[in-house]
Amino acid sequence: MRHGRDRSAVSFLVMGAALGLLVTLALLQYQWVGQLGEAERERLRVHLRASVLRCTQEFNGELMRLLAFLSAGRPAPPERELIELTERWQQWKDSTAHPELVRALYVAGDSDAGLGEIWIYRSAKSSFERIAWPEHLQGLRTRLAARAEERAPGGAPPWRAVMDEEGKTLIIPRWRGPLRGRPRRPEWLTEPRPGPDGWVIVELDTDFLAARLLPELVDRHFRRAEGFDFQVQVVRKADRRVIYRSDPSLPEQPMASPDASAGLLDLRPGLVRAFAEVNAAGVEGPVLAPGAPLRLEPEGRWQLLVKHRSGSLEAAVSRLRRRNLALSSGILILMAASLAMLIVSAQRSHRLARLQMEFVAGISHELRTPLAVICSAGDNLADGLVSDGEQARRYGALIRSEGRRLTEMVEQILSFAGAQAGRLNYQLRPVQVSELIGQAVAATAAAAQEAGVTVETQVEEDLPPLQADPAALSRCLRNLIANALQYAAAGKWVGLKARAVDGRRWIELRVEDRGPGICPTDLPHIFEPFYRGRNASEGRVRGTGLGLSLARSVIQAHGGQINVQSRPGEGSVFIICLPAAPAATQQSHA
Repeated sequence: MRHGRDRSAVSFLVMGAALGLLVTLALLQYQWVGQLGEAERERLRVHLRASVLRCTQEFNGELMRLLAFLSAGRPAPPERELIELTERWQQWKDSTAHPELVRALYVAGDSDAGLGEIWIYRSAKSSFERIAWPEHLQGLRTRLAARAEERAPGGAPPWRAVMDEEGKTLIIPRWRGPLRGRPRRPEWLTEPRPGPDGWVIVELDTDFLAARLLPELVDRHFRRAEGFDFQVQVVRKADRRVIYRSDPSLPEQPMASPDASAGLLDLRPGLVRAFAEVNAAGVEGPVLAPGAPLRLEPEGRWQLLVKHRSGSLEAAVSRLRRRNLALSSGILILMAASLAMLIVSAQRSHRLARLQMEFVAGISHELRTPLAVICSAGDNLADGLVSDGEQARRYGALIRSEGRRLTEMVEQILSFAGAQAGRLNYQLRPVQVSELIGQAVAATAAAAQEAGVTVETQVEEDLPPLQADPAALSRCLRNLIANALQYAAAGKWVGLKARAVDGRRWIELRVEDRGPGICPTDLPHIFEPFYRGRNASEGRVRGTGLGLSLARSVIQAHGGQINVQSRPGEGSVFIICLPAAPAATQQSHA
């Protein structure tokens, strides 16, 4: 007993340690999930910044390359100016991957001429042709004429490349020769100088930008193998009109609270002045070196708006964190369930081992009792102590009774071993219910008479036969009657009832008693092998603890089921439901 208590204490210690370990692991996993969330948030931010930077660099880089080629190079005489501009224009077209970026190219006259002259580039002739000012450029002509009068503080005119509000037209100042008094150093940019000799006017194809270039860049810089993590909009800053959506399901209004934004069609005065400075020094070609990084300003005629498809970066990280928490919680629950199953299995194995030990002790006692009676009676007969025939008959009846009892115990043990090994084969045939009940009652009549218990039977007339093994089913009924006689002897009554149910497709057999009933804590376990309830232990009732387990095995092998109903002090009812024999079998049996 002490050994059992020590083992229980060790089991509880192991359970407590395992539970503490699970709690510690849960806390650590919660911290790890938080750290993973922070790392994922930073990864998404870095990825977003890099994607936005690359996209805006490439988009604005196309514009800057165009600016670099069309900005003035070496000072040229007037007769060579348009020829050199044509050459630079052709160089740009040959070097760019998107010549469709420009819809039309114009050169406007100088300010002294009142901007009265304008030339348009004709691709068919590869040269400029003088034309009248187009109608759609009249407003621009007026603004350029008015701008010739502008002066910045200190007398320095603010001449630089500009773009209209809608991002459709790029205007580049045109210098026809060396500027008077300009030193050949960067400081010339801050000194007074005259206005430009004219303008290069570039009409951009915004339809191409929105329909071809933007989708190509967005697909290149924001798409991943599994699709878009981010949704992209491009909004025209002048009127807040959406001109591009990466997903047709996005609204036609600018998205609120984007995760990132950047300027497109961005012209920065510092970069344009750098172009002019390098070109004035006589450097051939564009000033933007391949792969040169750009520090893009947030301003631009268009705005690139980017937002995570989950609604925001925070929402995406929260969803990932919830998913990781659910996954880690599932793993912990699985581990806890496995631990619980192991503990339950260990406890069950311990209880089963204890029951088996009790069974061995009980069966040893049960076998010893009839054997002792048989040996004693045999010794008396052999020694001639029995002189008259009546005494010999009593000894014979005693030997026969104990022998049958011994045989019954051996049969139970062998049947249980066969059932556990799956070696029992039942010979099914149609059997009358009244015949089975009669056999079971006759087999237990002597025990009932000895216990002073009345056995009453009620069999419904014209019951259909059962498809059963008569020997196995009779032994099952005998076990139930024997249990009732042992445990319910105080009630002095056992009843057997049989009736047809469910349209005579099933036969219900009931074994009832008026004994003390079964303890509620014992009810879930009474069909387990080796289990003996509280009443059996306290009343020192003989038995092996195998009868009800064998009864359930037999009933289940016949395709039926067995249940028990009991209340303390009101007796017990064992209910067996078995399928009736098929109609064809019943007719052949009849």
